[in-house]
Amino acid sequence: MKKRQLVLIGVIFSLFSLALGMDFIFTKERNLSIYAEKIEDALQHKESQAEAFLSDTVFIVRQYRGFKNLSSTEQQELLQKEKALSTAPFNLCLYEGDSLIFWAQNRAFLNEAQLRVFSAQPEFRKIFLLPNGYYYALKKTFDFPGHNRYGIALIPVRNNYALESEHLQNQFLTEGRYIPKEIVFSEKPTPFVLHAGDGTELGWITNEGDFHDITQLKWILLIYLLGFIALGVLINDFAIQLVRKYRPWVGAAFLISTIFIIRYVTIKYEFTNNFKDLVTFADTFSKPVLNSSSSLGDLLINIVLLLWTMVFFHREFQVQKFLGVSRPVRYALTTFNYFSVILGLIMILGVFKSLVLDSDIAFDFDNVLNLNVYSILAIFGIILLILALFLFSHRMMLTIAQIGLGKYPRIAAFTGAVVASLPFVYLSDLNISMVFFLLSVVIYVWAFDLFIEHKSPNLTWLVIWLVLFSLFSSIALFKYNNDRDLQTRIRYAYELANLRDSLAEESFQQLHPKIAQSPGLQALTQTKTRLSKDDLNELVNQPFSEDKYLFHNYAFNAEAFYMEDGTPVSTEILDSLEQLRRFYNQARQTAHAGLRYHLRMARYFMRTELPGPHPVLLFMEFKHKSSNPSKVYAELLLNQQYKDLRNLDQYDYAIYKKGVLVESKGAEYEQYITEALPPVGQWKELVHSSKRSELIYHAPDNIVVQIGKDMGTYLKPISLFSYLFGLLILTVLLLSLINSVTHVLPEALHFSFSKTPSLRNRIQFAVISLILVSFLIIGLVSVWHFRNSSSEYHQGRLERKVHSIRANVEQVIEQQYKLRGGVSGLEDLVVPLSDIHRLDVNIYDLHGNLISSSEQDVFRKGILAPKMGGFAYQSVHHVGRPMEVQLESIGDLQYQSAYIPLTDPEGHPLAYIGVPYYSQLRDLQNDVSEFMGALLNVYVFLLLIAGGIAIAVANSITKPISDLGDSLKRLKLGRNEPLLWESKDELGELIAEYNRMIKKLEESTDLLAQSEREGAWREMAKQVAHEIKNPLTPMKLSIQYMLHAYQSNPANIGPLIERVSRTLIEQIDSLAQIASEFSNFAKMPQAQNTKFLLNDLVISVHNLFANERQDMDISLFTPDRAFYVYADKKHLTRVLNNLIKNAIQAIPDERKGRIEIHLNQKDDRVVIKVSDNGVGISEEMRNKVFVPNFTTKNSGTGLGLAISKNIIEAVHGKIYFHTEVGHGTDFFVELPLIDVEEIQEVQ
Repeated sequence: MKKRQLVLIGVIFSLFSLALGMDFIFTKERNLSIYAEKIEDALQHKESQAEAFLSDTVFIVRQYRGFKNLSSTEQQELLQKEKALSTAPFNLCLYEGDSLIFWAQNRAFLNEAQLRVFSAQPEFRKIFLLPNGYYYALKKTFDFPGHNRYGIALIPVRNNYALESEHLQNQFLTEGRYIPKEIVFSEKPTPFVLHAGDGTELGWITNEGDFHDITQLKWILLIYLLGFIALGVLINDFAIQLVRKYRPWVGAAFLISTIFIIRYVTIKYEFTNNFKDLVTFADTFSKPVLNSSSSLGDLLINIVLLLWTMVFFHREFQVQKFLGVSRPVRYALTTFNYFSVILGLIMILGVFKSLVLDSDIAFDFDNVLNLNVYSILAIFGIILLILALFLFSHRMMLTIAQIGLGKYPRIAAFTGAVVASLPFVYLSDLNISMVFFLLSVVIYVWAFDLFIEHKSPNLTWLVIWLVLFSLFSSIALFKYNNDRDLQTRIRYAYELANLRDSLAEESFQQLHPKIAQSPGLQALTQTKTRLSKDDLNELVNQPFSEDKYLFHNYAFNAEAFYMEDGTPVSTEILDSLEQLRRFYNQARQTAHAGLRYHLRMARYFMRTELPGPHPVLLFMEFKHKSSNPSKVYAELLLNQQYKDLRNLDQYDYAIYKKGVLVESKGAEYEQYITEALPPVGQWKELVHSSKRSELIYHAPDNIVVQIGKDMGTYLKPISLFSYLFGLLILTVLLLSLINSVTHVLPEALHFSFSKTPSLRNRIQFAVISLILVSFLIIGLVSVWHFRNSSSEYHQGRLERKVHSIRANVEQVIEQQYKLRGGVSGLEDLVVPLSDIHRLDVNIYDLHGNLISSSEQDVFRKGILAPKMGGFAYQSVHHVGRPMEVQLESIGDLQYQSAYIPLTDPEGHPLAYIGVPYYSQLRDLQNDVSEFMGALLNVYVFLLLIAGGIAIAVANSITKPISDLGDSLKRLKLGRNEPLLWESKDELGELIAEYNRMIKKLEESTDLLAQSEREGAWREMAKQVAHEIKNPLTPMKLSIQYMLHAYQSNPANIGPLIERVSRTLIEQIDSLAQIASEFSNFAKMPQAQNTKFLLNDLVISVHNLFANERQDMDISLFTPDRAFYVYADKKHLTRVLNNLIKNAIQAIPDERKGRIEIHLNQKDDRVVIKVSDNGVGISEEMRNKVFVPNFTTKNSGTGLGLAISKNIIEAVHGKIYFHTEVGHGTDFFVELPLIDVEEIQEVQ
């Protein structure tokens, strides 16, 4: 086992042990102790800030001196501090006796009873429960002789609102640490104590029910993720070892089985359920994706595992040649591979559909830049899935290319695969157009064919693939999102068509006894009392507002009558007792006694009898209301949607009963329905234009629901395309950066940054980087400018609204002065003003106390104190400014409030108007997002255009340089082709110099060739002379000897003549052989190339030499597969014979000869290796091995290897050797393999 793997095992063990140990370390008690410490730290930090202000003598003295008694400089300094206090994390109040002199904020105040607790002690620290939460009250008495002056800082410790919503969350307020909502104050002492800065014990905390710490869960999840990543690296290492040691399928089997087992165990034992409190692992899908993922986190895990498998499959399974495979099998394999690619597309479309239609993930494709983190994670998963599909498809298409079918057979195979996939499309219920599916498949496969054929991935192909995948994904996602929108509207239409509200009826059932037992209403039965309309509604509102659903979704009107004589309790009645009884009797009885629903009027009626000395009959009329999102308090209080239709506020709708409009929201709908209706129980969609869609549902009982939405323009899908394209670019850059370090992705795709990029790539990168940088700079500047201009616009709009409201009120005041000489009833104006201007309106008296509000429940429930903003009051009341706008907050909702004084016709101040304004902050985000979306669209297309221009410019510059480089690579002694370049620019000058150089080179080559020819002929003549001279000498000696014998003893010359004749014949044969060898070298015989099985030839040559030289071990090693080559069989036999003869002759006599012949495959070539254990070739001789006349033997011409080299290179092969002196030599012959298709093309 390698050191790296041992380290990984140690890391895995440590990480999993740490993650498991954290569950035991962070017990409930341990967490409560940590929470107490964090709450205490935050509280003491705020306490130190408050004490700093309470100790600011200058500030305190100036407040008690009075604003008007200060110089202008002192006033400005005081205002600056007051403004800072308006956003401080505490409310600072200054008192003199029981009178409030100054307050910083309108969040909360102590009441008189609570103030009395402080009166006895100069310094006091205590936590109080106020209407909207727990506050740490810190008192400090000031040294003003003869005055009881003191300051109280109210520091919020825990929110405790009467109702909760998105912005109102009941939890402890800490700095940067989330405290679960289940952690509360304890009335009894616990070990978890909160202390003030001086050590004073303030209170205790405990938990209500089980809780999970989100921060700890995130850390545990991160540790587990790191552990699983390390485990994955270890598994991958083992799998690669198995591939190297055995075969690829062994490693793949280990990898897949290990992944499957681990994933099965995690699913079986619900490992991810431990993290369900994290949004990522909460149940998201109504039905599991791919039958295994019920949460987005599970889906992301499965996608990462799939991507890992695809990377391993692509890297480790090398594409092989399909040699010797029959044509039907090739056709079947090609069809199967095409079918696999198409199934991959079907799978990814299925995931798209599940993500959009079967999940709770909100894909706001109307404004893609408003997508939340959850949606972005889902899109990131889609991108990883696309990458996995690309790797799988690329590997399948490479296999198709290696199978080697011709064009038309491949088209037939592809058609068969498409036909075979159609049942899967139908069974998958993809709910897409068949035209879109077929077009996507054809374009996808066709692009891959071109990509594989091109063989060199570059920037052009990267852009093409990014565009194709972005286009495919955006069309599919946008289509499914529209389907989801349509399904939502259909479901909402069914719910709205049922005019009764089951949720409301359950709430009414609980409300009924609360009203009957209400002390305020019971008091009416004790003595006959007449109340105003508002007072009566206020008595009913107390129990009514406790029900969050009814409070948010229904408005009511109450009428009460004494049962003795029918006298109305209210001094102002809208409906008489007889009318109400008639309405009630006409209404349909519900399942709850005393509650009926009037179908025609579309409202509920509740009848309650209050027993007592003077029994009261109470009628309540409830009608559904729609919240106004432009109002701060409506946004703040919005908690539970009507009929639990969570996204109903995104649609406009109208409900018609017998053709007459009974309820509507949003768009202006006709009073009478004019559209042609579908049959009862059915629906139809009306698309008036590309910008508006209306769905009409015809329900029973003559009820028609019309629900519509602005669909936007065609820019919406373009924005989605741009967004996906941008995310794909970022993902590609990130993966390239990671792969440049880790090298995990397949090398064939060049998915990394080159350390030495080419000139072409540098030019392209420079142009595209310029576009991206300019986009970022212009985008940031535009957002900054847009925010400023939008802020100025909304500031101006708020001022115009406030002045308009003041004008309306002062007009009423002026009329009252003319009629009555005074003013009264200002509180009656707030609701009409709020409805007219679609804003909340508050009226305060001259002391900053609330007189009336258009949303009384915010103050009645203590969510906000009935006071003006402190800084605004000081500015308007003391400084006399005509208007002051300040930032305020409730919960985590921040908004601006504008305050202006109301005056009578004589200019005397009467009251102050406060207008909270929230749309600035909400609409600004949407406006900026829309602007950035449009800017993104422009820049994506600019990027595509710039990419095309960059590629064209780079190619125009680098192509002649590439051509020049190719020419230099092909440059040889002799004639070379000149390059053509018409432009007389710098490149033209370079190419002209190159052309002049090759012309001079050609001239020099001719001179050199002539010199070499002369030298070669001289050398050849010397060699021929030497070779001829060798046999001539013994011939001369033999003839001289025979002549001498004839002269000395002619009678016995016969035997001598016979011996001499044999010698002469042998020498003459030697001369003939020499002439033949030189003739063969000068002119090789014409090759007769044919396709033949190389295995048979090698076996034949081996058998020949093995039988002749039984004194040597001549071994043959061949694989099971067949190797076909296209060459001259006789020539190859000659080459092998020569190599084996040379091997035999290179072995010294004293050494046992061992010759091995190996036959194997290397990529698309077959290799013959002839090895011997001879003397080897010395270093100085190695460069001359294939040179004519070279030999290491005592005899021979030295032309054998030179001839062999010519034979092998003539068939595009290669011959080379490896040698070791004293140990032997290996000669290698590489020949290109040829398959059946290539043979047919050659023939």
